[in-house]
Amino acid sequence: LFFIESFNTNKTEAIIKDLWEEDIDLGIHQNINFYKFTRSNRLSVDGLNVLASETKKIALDLGIVPPKTWIQPGGRHPIISMAELSAALTPLGYTAGASFGDTPQSFKVFNEYDPDDFKKFGIQWEDFNEDHSNQNLTKNKVLISDGIAKHKVMIGHNHFYDLGTSPFVPKSEYFTKIENLLDWCKTNKIDVKTYFEWANILYEQIPDPYENVFPPLNINLDDSTNSLNPNGWPDGYYPRTDGGHGIWEEDLTAPDSSGFCYRAKGWNSRIFLVQGLGGIEKGEQNFEIWTKGDYHNNHKIDVKIKFPDNNYSPITFQFPANTANWTKYNLSKSINSNKSLIIPADVSSLAEVVNHNPNINPPIKVSGMYLAKKKPKIPIDLKIMLEGSYGNNITMNIDPNFQALIPDDQPFNKDPWNYTIEDEFENLPTGTIDWVLVELRKTIDANSMETRKAALLLNDGTIINADGTQFDIQVAEGNYYVVIHQRNHLSVMSASTIPFYDVVSN
Repeated sequence: LFFIESFNTNKTEAIIKDLWEEDIDLGIHQNINFYKFTRSNRLSVDGLNVLASETKKIALDLGIVPPKTWIQPGGRHPIISMAELSAALTPLGYTAGASFGDTPQSFKVFNEYDPDDFKKFGIQWEDFNEDHSNQNLTKNKVLISDGIAKHKVMIGHNHFYDLGTSPFVPKSEYFTKIENLLDWCKTNKIDVKTYFEWANILYEQIPDPYENVFPPLNINLDDSTNSLNPNGWPDGYYPRTDGGHGIWEEDLTAPDSSGFCYRAKGWNSRIFLVQGLGGIEKGEQNFEIWTKGDYHNNHKIDVKIKFPDNNYSPITFQFPANTANWTKYNLSKSINSNKSLIIPADVSSLAEVVNHNPNINPPIKVSGMYLAKKKPKIPIDLKIMLEGSYGNNITMNIDPNFQALIPDDQPFNKDPWNYTIEDEFENLPTGTIDWVLVELRKTIDANSMETRKAALLLNDGTIINADGTQFDIQVAEGNYYVVIHQRNHLSVMSASTIPFYDVVSN
Protein backbone atom coordinates (compact mmCIF):
# COMPACT_ATOMS: atom_id res chain seq x y z
CA LEU A 1 0.00 0.00 0.00
CA PHE A 2 1.24 3.47 -0.90
CA PHE A 3 -0.09 6.99 -0.88
CA ILE A 4 -0.58 8.63 -4.26
CA GLU A 5 0.74 12.13 -3.71
CA SER A 6 -0.04 13.43 -7.19
CA PHE A 7 -0.76 12.56 -10.83
CA ASN A 8 0.35 14.23 -14.00
CA THR A 9 -2.28 16.01 -16.09
CA ASN A 10 -3.68 12.97 -17.91
CA LYS A 11 -3.02 10.61 -14.97
CA THR A 12 -0.51 8.46 -16.85
CA GLU A 13 2.16 9.02 -14.22
CA ALA A 14 1.96 9.05 -10.44
CA ILE A 15 4.25 10.12 -7.62
CA ILE A 16 3.84 7.86 -4.63
CA LYS A 17 4.99 7.90 -1.02
CA ASP A 18 4.87 5.33 1.74
CA LEU A 19 2.19 5.31 4.43
CA TRP A 20 4.26 7.72 6.54
CA GLU A 21 4.32 10.08 3.54
CA GLU A 22 8.05 9.64 3.13
CA ASP A 23 9.63 9.64 -0.33
CA ILE A 24 10.04 6.26 -1.97
CA ASP A 25 11.61 5.31 -5.30
CA LEU A 26 10.45 2.18 -7.09
CA GLY A 27 12.14 3.16 -10.31
CA ILE A 28 10.37 3.82 -13.61
CA HIS A 29 7.87 1.22 -14.77
CA GLN A 30 5.26 1.06 -17.49
CA ASN A 31 1.98 -0.82 -17.97
CA ILE A 32 1.58 -1.40 -14.24
CA ASN A 33 -1.88 -2.19 -12.94
CA PHE A 34 -2.89 -0.62 -9.65
CA TYR A 35 -5.98 -0.18 -7.56
CA LYS A 36 -6.79 3.24 -6.17
CA PHE A 37 -8.54 3.18 -2.80
CA THR A 38 -10.44 6.25 -1.63
CA ARG A 39 -11.67 7.13 1.85
CA SER A 40 -14.99 5.51 0.98
CA ASN A 41 -13.36 2.08 0.47
CA ARG A 42 -14.18 0.83 3.94
CA LEU A 43 -12.29 -1.67 6.02
CA SER A 44 -14.42 -4.56 7.15
CA VAL A 45 -15.00 -5.21 10.84
CA ASP A 46 -12.93 -8.40 10.48
CA GLY A 47 -10.14 -6.39 8.85
CA LEU A 48 -10.14 -3.87 11.68
CA ASN A 49 -10.03 -6.72 14.17
CA VAL A 50 -7.00 -8.24 12.43
CA LEU A 51 -5.14 -4.90 12.41
CA ALA A 52 -5.89 -4.30 16.08
CA SER A 53 -4.81 -7.85 16.97
CA GLU A 54 -1.50 -7.30 15.18
CA THR A 55 -1.01 -4.04 17.06
CA LYS A 56 -1.46 -5.82 20.38
CA LYS A 57 0.97 -8.57 19.30
CA ILE A 58 3.61 -6.00 18.34
CA ALA A 59 3.17 -4.28 21.71
CA LEU A 60 3.69 -7.56 23.55
CA ASP A 61 6.75 -8.38 21.42
CA LEU A 62 8.25 -5.00 22.33
CA GLY A 63 7.45 -5.44 26.01
CA ILE A 64 5.05 -2.51 26.22
CA VAL A 65 1.50 -2.36 27.53
CA PRO A 66 -0.99 -3.16 24.73
CA PRO A 67 -3.20 -0.19 23.85
CA LYS A 68 -6.82 0.15 24.91
CA THR A 69 -7.54 3.18 22.71
CA TRP A 70 -7.70 3.40 18.91
CA ILE A 71 -6.96 6.85 17.51
CA GLN A 72 -7.43 6.97 13.76
CA PRO A 73 -5.55 9.51 11.65
CA GLY A 74 -7.63 11.64 9.31
CA GLY A 75 -6.86 12.88 5.83
CA ARG A 76 -6.87 10.08 3.25
CA HIS A 77 -7.32 7.21 5.66
CA PRO A 78 -10.46 5.07 5.28
CA ILE A 79 -13.75 6.14 6.80
CA ILE A 80 -14.62 4.11 9.89
CA SER A 81 -17.75 4.59 11.97
CA MET A 82 -17.79 4.31 15.73
CA ALA A 83 -20.21 1.38 15.42
CA GLU A 84 -17.68 -0.50 13.28
CA LEU A 85 -14.86 0.31 15.68
CA SER A 86 -16.91 -0.86 18.63
CA ALA A 87 -17.77 -4.18 16.95
CA ALA A 88 -14.14 -4.82 15.98
CA LEU A 89 -12.28 -3.55 19.03
CA THR A 90 -14.45 -4.25 22.07
CA PRO A 91 -13.71 -8.02 21.94
CA LEU A 92 -9.99 -7.15 22.09
CA GLY A 93 -10.31 -5.08 25.26
CA TYR A 94 -10.36 -1.63 23.66
CA THR A 95 -12.44 0.85 25.66
CA ALA A 96 -12.13 4.10 23.69
CA GLY A 97 -11.51 5.31 20.18
CA ALA A 98 -11.41 8.22 17.80
CA SER A 99 -12.76 7.72 14.31
CA PHE A 100 -13.35 9.81 11.22
CA GLY A 101 -16.70 8.30 10.41
CA ASP A 102 -19.50 9.06 8.01
CA THR A 103 -21.99 9.22 10.87
CA PRO A 104 -22.32 11.88 13.62
CA GLN A 105 -19.58 11.70 16.20
CA SER A 106 -19.96 11.79 19.96
CA PHE A 107 -20.93 15.05 21.62
CA LYS A 108 -18.45 14.23 24.41
CA VAL A 109 -20.82 15.52 27.07
CA PHE A 110 -21.88 13.96 30.35
CA ASN A 111 -25.16 12.02 30.22
CA GLU A 112 -24.90 11.69 26.44
CA TYR A 113 -27.59 9.63 24.74
CA ASP A 114 -25.86 6.36 23.84
CA PRO A 115 -28.40 3.54 23.33
CA ASP A 116 -25.98 1.34 21.36
CA ASP A 117 -23.04 1.86 23.72
CA PHE A 118 -20.52 2.86 21.07
CA LYS A 119 -20.16 6.63 21.57
CA LYS A 120 -16.87 6.00 23.37
CA PHE A 121 -15.39 5.09 19.99
CA GLY A 122 -16.35 8.45 18.47
CA ILE A 123 -14.55 10.97 20.68
CA GLN A 124 -12.66 12.64 17.85
CA TRP A 125 -13.23 15.89 15.93
CA GLU A 126 -11.21 18.78 17.29
CA ASP A 127 -12.66 21.36 19.65
CA PHE A 128 -9.57 23.54 19.51
CA ASN A 129 -6.31 23.61 17.55
CA GLU A 130 -2.97 24.43 19.14
CA ASP A 131 -1.24 24.20 15.76
CA HIS A 132 -3.37 26.65 13.76
CA SER A 133 -2.02 30.15 13.25
CA ASN A 134 -5.55 31.58 13.53
CA GLN A 135 -6.07 30.12 17.03
CA ASN A 136 -3.80 31.87 19.49
CA LEU A 137 -3.48 30.99 23.16
CA THR A 138 -6.35 33.30 24.17
CA LYS A 139 -8.68 31.71 21.62
CA ASN A 140 -7.82 28.22 22.89
CA LYS A 141 -8.56 29.29 26.47
CA VAL A 142 -11.94 30.70 25.45
CA LEU A 143 -12.92 27.49 23.67
CA ILE A 144 -11.78 25.21 26.50
CA SER A 145 -13.29 27.20 29.38
CA ASP A 146 -16.58 27.57 27.51
CA GLY A 147 -16.75 23.83 26.78
CA ILE A 148 -15.98 22.55 30.26
CA ALA A 149 -18.50 24.99 31.78
CA LYS A 150 -21.12 23.18 29.69
CA HIS A 151 -19.92 19.72 30.81
CA LYS A 152 -18.10 18.83 27.62
CA VAL A 153 -14.72 17.16 27.15
CA MET A 154 -12.56 19.32 24.89
CA ILE A 155 -10.05 17.61 22.60
CA GLY A 156 -7.21 19.28 20.71
CA HIS A 157 -6.31 18.23 17.17
CA ASN A 158 -2.87 18.70 15.66
CA HIS A 159 -1.03 18.13 12.40
CA PHE A 160 2.55 17.55 13.51
CA TYR A 161 4.02 16.94 10.08
CA ASP A 162 2.58 20.25 8.81
CA LEU A 163 4.08 22.47 11.52
CA GLY A 164 5.84 25.43 9.99
CA THR A 165 3.78 25.40 6.80
CA SER A 166 0.73 27.57 6.18
CA PRO A 167 -1.69 27.72 8.01
CA PHE A 168 0.21 26.06 10.86
CA VAL A 169 2.57 27.62 13.40
CA PRO A 170 6.29 26.77 13.62
CA LYS A 171 7.35 23.96 15.96
CA SER A 172 8.86 26.30 18.55
CA GLU A 173 5.66 28.37 18.76
CA TYR A 174 3.56 25.20 18.92
CA PHE A 175 5.40 23.71 21.89
CA THR A 176 5.42 27.07 23.71
CA LYS A 177 1.65 27.30 23.25
CA ILE A 178 1.19 23.74 24.55
CA GLU A 179 3.30 24.47 27.63
CA ASN A 180 1.40 27.67 28.41
CA LEU A 181 -1.94 25.93 27.88
CA LEU A 182 -1.04 23.10 30.27
CA ASP A 183 0.19 25.60 32.89
CA TRP A 184 -3.11 27.48 32.59
CA CYS A 185 -5.08 24.23 33.01
CA LYS A 186 -3.06 23.31 36.09
CA THR A 187 -3.53 26.76 37.65
CA ASN A 188 -7.29 26.59 37.11
CA LYS A 189 -7.62 22.94 38.16
CA ILE A 190 -8.81 21.84 34.71
CA ASP A 191 -8.38 18.08 34.35
CA VAL A 192 -6.19 16.87 31.49
CA LYS A 193 -6.71 13.16 30.84
CA THR A 194 -6.27 10.50 28.18
CA TYR A 195 -8.94 9.22 25.78
CA PHE A 196 -9.13 6.07 27.90
CA GLU A 197 -9.75 8.04 31.10
CA TRP A 198 -12.31 10.40 29.58
CA ALA A 199 -14.22 7.57 27.90
CA ASN A 200 -14.54 5.86 31.27
CA ILE A 201 -15.79 9.03 32.95
CA LEU A 202 -18.20 10.00 30.17
CA TYR A 203 -19.74 6.66 29.31
CA GLU A 204 -19.22 4.35 32.28
CA GLN A 205 -19.79 6.56 35.32
CA ILE A 206 -23.08 8.03 36.54
CA PRO A 207 -22.98 11.68 37.68
CA ASP A 208 -25.09 13.09 40.49
CA PRO A 209 -28.51 13.65 38.85
CA TYR A 210 -29.33 16.46 41.29
CA GLU A 211 -26.22 18.54 40.69
CA ASN A 212 -26.88 21.91 39.08
CA VAL A 213 -25.66 21.76 35.46
CA PHE A 214 -26.26 25.44 34.72
CA PRO A 215 -22.95 27.32 34.35
CA PRO A 216 -22.26 29.53 37.39
CA LEU A 217 -22.09 33.27 36.82
CA ASN A 218 -18.94 33.87 38.86
CA ILE A 219 -16.45 31.82 36.79
CA ASN A 220 -14.52 33.36 33.90
CA LEU A 221 -11.26 31.46 33.44
CA ASP A 222 -10.21 32.89 30.09
CA ASP A 223 -10.48 36.63 30.93
CA SER A 224 -11.25 37.39 27.28
CA THR A 225 -12.80 40.79 26.45
CA ASN A 226 -13.93 42.79 23.43
CA SER A 227 -15.65 46.10 22.72
CA LEU A 228 -19.15 44.77 23.45
CA ASN A 229 -17.93 42.75 26.45
CA PRO A 230 -15.38 45.03 28.17
CA ASN A 231 -15.62 43.02 31.39
CA GLY A 232 -15.66 39.66 29.61
CA TRP A 233 -18.44 37.12 29.99
CA PRO A 234 -18.90 34.05 32.22
CA ASP A 235 -17.77 30.65 30.95
CA GLY A 236 -20.55 28.74 29.20
CA TYR A 237 -22.48 31.84 28.19
CA TYR A 238 -22.56 33.36 24.72
CA PRO A 239 -20.95 36.81 24.55
CA ARG A 240 -22.91 39.91 23.66
CA THR A 241 -23.04 40.44 19.90
CA ASP A 242 -25.42 43.39 19.97
CA GLY A 243 -25.64 46.54 22.07
CA GLY A 244 -29.14 45.56 23.18
CA HIS A 245 -28.06 42.24 24.70
CA GLY A 246 -27.88 41.79 28.46
CA ILE A 247 -24.77 42.82 30.41
CA TRP A 248 -22.88 40.55 32.80
CA GLU A 249 -22.02 42.53 35.91
CA GLU A 250 -21.17 42.27 39.57
CA ASP A 251 -23.99 42.47 42.11
CA LEU A 252 -23.04 41.55 45.66
CA THR A 253 -26.72 41.13 46.55
CA ALA A 254 -27.20 38.42 43.90
CA PRO A 255 -28.46 35.04 45.22
CA ASP A 256 -26.45 31.82 45.83
CA SER A 257 -23.37 33.92 46.78
CA SER A 258 -22.25 34.21 43.16
CA GLY A 259 -22.04 37.97 43.38
CA PHE A 260 -22.91 38.32 39.67
CA CYS A 261 -25.98 38.72 37.53
CA TYR A 262 -27.15 39.57 34.03
CA ARG A 263 -28.84 42.95 33.58
CA ALA A 264 -31.28 43.48 30.72
CA LYS A 265 -30.14 46.21 28.37
CA GLY A 266 -32.47 46.57 25.39
CA TRP A 267 -36.20 46.46 24.79
CA ASN A 268 -37.62 43.03 24.09
CA SER A 269 -34.08 41.72 23.73
CA ARG A 270 -31.87 38.84 24.81
CA ILE A 271 -30.62 38.91 28.39
CA PHE A 272 -28.34 35.88 28.08
CA LEU A 273 -27.83 32.79 25.94
CA VAL A 274 -26.35 29.36 26.67
CA GLN A 275 -25.81 27.03 23.69
CA GLY A 276 -24.88 23.34 23.70
CA LEU A 277 -25.36 22.77 27.42
CA GLY A 278 -24.43 19.16 28.25
CA GLY A 279 -24.78 17.05 31.37
CA ILE A 280 -28.55 17.07 30.93
CA GLU A 281 -30.53 14.54 32.93
CA LYS A 282 -33.50 12.87 31.26
CA GLY A 283 -37.05 13.06 32.53
CA GLU A 284 -38.69 15.76 34.63
CA GLN A 285 -36.47 18.70 35.54
CA ASN A 286 -36.24 21.25 38.30
CA PHE A 287 -35.43 24.74 36.99
CA GLU A 288 -35.06 27.86 39.11
CA ILE A 289 -34.21 31.48 38.34
CA TRP A 290 -34.04 34.61 40.49
CA THR A 291 -35.29 37.95 39.19
CA LYS A 292 -35.68 41.53 40.33
CA GLY A 293 -37.15 44.55 38.56
CA ASP A 294 -39.52 47.48 38.74
CA TYR A 295 -42.82 46.73 40.44
CA HIS A 296 -44.42 49.80 38.78
CA ASN A 297 -44.33 48.01 35.45
CA ASN A 298 -45.48 44.54 34.56
CA HIS A 299 -41.97 43.26 33.81
CA LYS A 300 -41.58 39.61 32.76
CA ILE A 301 -38.89 37.39 31.31
CA ASP A 302 -39.22 34.57 28.80
CA VAL A 303 -37.06 31.49 29.34
CA LYS A 304 -36.90 29.49 26.11
CA ILE A 305 -35.51 25.93 26.12
CA LYS A 306 -34.37 24.70 22.69
CA PHE A 307 -33.25 21.28 21.46
CA PRO A 308 -30.80 22.05 18.61
CA ASP A 309 -29.73 18.43 18.07
CA ASN A 310 -33.29 17.07 17.94
CA ASN A 311 -36.50 18.03 16.18
CA TYR A 312 -38.44 18.86 19.31
CA SER A 313 -40.27 22.16 19.52
CA PRO A 314 -38.86 24.81 21.87
CA ILE A 315 -40.58 25.30 25.23
CA THR A 316 -41.06 28.78 26.67
CA PHE A 317 -41.67 29.62 30.32
CA GLN A 318 -42.56 33.08 31.60
CA PHE A 319 -41.69 34.49 35.01
CA PRO A 320 -42.36 37.81 36.75
CA ALA A 321 -39.48 40.27 37.13
CA ASN A 322 -41.21 43.06 38.99
CA THR A 323 -40.01 42.88 42.59
CA ALA A 324 -37.56 45.30 44.20
CA ASN A 325 -35.81 42.41 45.97
CA TRP A 326 -34.41 39.22 44.48
CA THR A 327 -37.23 36.67 44.10
CA LYS A 328 -36.84 32.99 43.24
CA TYR A 329 -39.15 31.24 40.77
CA ASN A 330 -39.43 27.60 39.77
CA LEU A 331 -41.39 26.03 36.93
CA SER A 332 -44.59 25.82 38.95
CA LYS A 333 -44.49 29.63 39.18
CA SER A 334 -44.42 30.11 35.41
CA ILE A 335 -47.19 32.55 34.49
CA ASN A 336 -47.93 31.01 31.10
CA SER A 337 -49.41 27.56 30.47
CA ASN A 338 -46.07 25.69 30.69
CA LYS A 339 -45.45 24.43 34.22
CA SER A 340 -43.04 21.52 33.75
CA LEU A 341 -39.99 20.55 31.70
CA ILE A 342 -39.50 16.92 30.66
CA ILE A 343 -36.29 16.12 28.76
CA PRO A 344 -36.72 13.26 26.24
CA ALA A 345 -34.35 10.30 26.55
CA ASP A 346 -32.53 11.02 23.28
CA VAL A 347 -31.53 14.60 24.16
CA SER A 348 -27.82 15.11 24.89
CA SER A 349 -27.64 18.91 24.99
CA LEU A 350 -29.89 21.94 24.89
CA ALA A 351 -29.81 25.70 24.44
CA GLU A 352 -31.40 28.25 26.74
CA VAL A 353 -32.14 31.88 25.96
CA VAL A 354 -33.63 34.36 28.42
CA ASN A 355 -35.37 37.38 26.92
CA HIS A 356 -36.83 40.54 28.39
CA ASN A 357 -40.55 40.52 27.66
CA PRO A 358 -42.07 44.02 27.86
CA ASN A 359 -41.33 46.64 25.25
CA ILE A 360 -40.15 49.25 27.76
CA ASN A 361 -36.81 50.26 29.22
CA PRO A 362 -35.99 47.37 31.58
CA PRO A 363 -34.26 47.59 34.97
CA ILE A 364 -34.41 43.79 35.11
CA LYS A 365 -31.74 41.51 36.59
CA VAL A 366 -31.53 37.71 36.60
CA SER A 367 -29.25 35.36 38.52
CA GLY A 368 -29.14 32.06 40.42
CA MET A 369 -30.10 29.77 37.52
CA TYR A 370 -30.50 26.11 38.50
CA LEU A 371 -31.22 23.07 36.31
CA ALA A 372 -31.16 19.45 37.50
CA LYS A 373 -33.31 16.35 37.62
CA LYS A 374 -36.39 16.88 39.72
CA LYS A 375 -36.12 15.05 43.02
CA PRO A 376 -38.89 12.55 43.73
CA LYS A 377 -41.62 13.26 46.24
CA ILE A 378 -41.15 10.50 48.78
CA PRO A 379 -44.07 9.66 51.08
CA ILE A 380 -43.20 8.81 54.66
CA ASP A 381 -45.14 8.14 57.86
CA LEU A 382 -44.06 10.51 60.63
CA LYS A 383 -45.60 10.64 64.09
CA ILE A 384 -44.91 12.91 67.06
CA MET A 385 -46.62 13.92 70.30
CA LEU A 386 -46.49 17.46 71.75
CA GLU A 387 -46.10 17.61 75.52
CA GLY A 388 -48.34 20.66 75.83
CA SER A 389 -51.25 18.90 74.12
CA TYR A 390 -50.61 15.40 75.35
CA GLY A 391 -53.74 13.95 76.96
CA ASN A 392 -53.19 10.21 77.21
CA ASN A 393 -51.10 7.52 75.61
CA ILE A 394 -53.13 7.61 72.40
CA THR A 395 -54.00 11.18 71.34
CA MET A 396 -53.41 14.87 72.05
CA ASN A 397 -56.14 17.16 73.31
CA ILE A 398 -57.75 19.57 70.86
CA ASP A 399 -58.36 23.10 72.20
CA PRO A 400 -61.13 24.71 70.11
CA ASN A 401 -59.98 28.17 71.18
CA PHE A 402 -56.44 27.50 69.97
CA GLN A 403 -57.66 25.86 66.76
CA ALA A 404 -59.27 29.15 65.78
CA LEU A 405 -55.83 30.76 66.01
CA ILE A 406 -54.08 28.35 63.64
CA PRO A 407 -53.06 30.49 60.65
CA ASP A 408 -54.02 29.49 57.12
CA ASP A 409 -50.40 30.08 56.01
CA GLN A 410 -47.43 28.29 57.55
CA PRO A 411 -45.97 30.39 60.44
CA PHE A 412 -42.27 29.57 60.02
CA ASN A 413 -41.37 32.46 57.69
CA LYS A 414 -39.65 34.36 60.52
CA ASP A 415 -36.73 33.89 62.90
CA PRO A 416 -35.41 31.43 63.89
CA TRP A 417 -36.70 29.26 61.02
CA ASN A 418 -36.86 31.70 58.06
CA TYR A 419 -38.70 29.18 55.92
CA THR A 420 -40.20 31.26 53.11
CA ILE A 421 -41.93 28.67 50.92
CA GLU A 422 -45.67 29.23 50.80
CA ASP A 423 -47.70 26.39 52.32
CA GLU A 424 -51.34 26.90 53.21
CA PHE A 425 -54.61 25.06 53.69
CA GLU A 426 -58.07 26.00 52.43
CA ASN A 427 -59.99 24.03 55.04
CA LEU A 428 -58.45 23.01 58.34
CA PRO A 429 -58.36 19.19 58.44
CA THR A 430 -60.31 17.60 61.25
CA GLY A 431 -58.22 16.93 64.34
CA THR A 432 -55.46 19.42 63.51
CA ILE A 433 -53.28 20.46 66.47
CA ASP A 434 -50.94 22.96 64.76
CA TRP A 435 -48.32 23.53 62.08
CA VAL A 436 -44.94 21.77 62.25
CA LEU A 437 -41.80 22.18 60.14
CA VAL A 438 -40.14 18.93 59.01
CA GLU A 439 -36.41 19.15 58.27
CA LEU A 440 -34.08 16.51 56.82
CA ARG A 441 -30.35 16.46 57.60
CA LYS A 442 -27.51 14.34 56.27
CA THR A 443 -25.78 14.47 59.67
CA ILE A 444 -26.76 15.71 63.12
CA ASP A 445 -25.16 19.06 62.25
CA ALA A 446 -27.70 21.79 61.42
CA ASN A 447 -25.46 22.92 58.55
CA SER A 448 -26.14 19.61 56.77
CA MET A 449 -29.81 20.40 56.19
CA GLU A 450 -30.99 18.96 52.88
CA THR A 451 -34.57 20.21 52.70
CA ARG A 452 -37.57 21.38 54.75
CA LYS A 453 -41.33 21.38 54.43
CA ALA A 454 -44.18 22.79 56.51
CA ALA A 455 -46.94 20.34 57.45
CA LEU A 456 -49.91 19.85 59.78
CA LEU A 457 -49.95 17.76 62.95
CA LEU A 458 -53.09 15.76 63.80
CA ASN A 459 -54.16 14.88 67.33
CA ASP A 460 -53.17 11.21 66.87
CA GLY A 461 -49.58 12.36 66.19
CA THR A 462 -49.73 11.88 62.42
CA ILE A 463 -48.05 14.51 60.22
CA ILE A 464 -49.84 15.30 56.94
CA ASN A 465 -49.49 17.71 54.03
CA ALA A 466 -51.28 21.06 54.26
CA ASP A 467 -53.86 19.82 51.74
CA GLY A 468 -54.74 16.88 53.99
CA THR A 469 -52.92 14.18 51.99
CA GLN A 470 -50.22 11.82 53.22
CA PHE A 471 -47.03 13.67 54.07
CA ASP A 472 -44.37 13.56 51.37
CA ILE A 473 -41.20 15.52 50.80
CA GLN A 474 -39.10 16.21 47.71
CA VAL A 475 -35.57 14.93 48.31
CA ALA A 476 -32.88 12.76 46.75
CA GLU A 477 -33.03 9.16 47.86
CA GLY A 478 -30.86 8.39 50.86
CA ASN A 479 -30.72 8.21 54.64
CA TYR A 480 -31.55 11.33 56.67
CA TYR A 481 -32.00 12.50 60.22
CA VAL A 482 -35.51 13.87 60.69
CA VAL A 483 -35.91 17.08 62.70
CA ILE A 484 -39.35 18.41 63.62
CA HIS A 485 -39.89 22.00 64.74
CA GLN A 486 -43.02 23.38 66.40
CA ARG A 487 -43.42 27.03 67.36
CA ASN A 488 -44.28 26.40 71.05
CA HIS A 489 -42.07 23.39 71.79
CA LEU A 490 -38.43 22.42 71.67
CA SER A 491 -37.40 20.75 68.43
CA VAL A 492 -36.79 17.01 68.31
CA MET A 493 -34.53 14.88 66.08
CA SER A 494 -34.59 11.18 65.27
CA ALA A 495 -31.94 9.17 67.11
CA SER A 496 -30.68 7.66 63.86
CA THR A 497 -31.07 8.16 60.13
CA ILE A 498 -34.27 7.11 58.39
CA PRO A 499 -34.22 5.70 54.84
CA PHE A 500 -36.03 7.76 52.20
CA TYR A 501 -36.58 5.81 48.98
CA ASP A 502 -39.02 6.24 46.11
CA VAL A 503 -40.65 2.81 46.28
CA VAL A 504 -43.18 3.81 43.60
CA SER A 505 -40.62 4.32 40.81
CA ASN A 506 -37.93 2.03 42.23
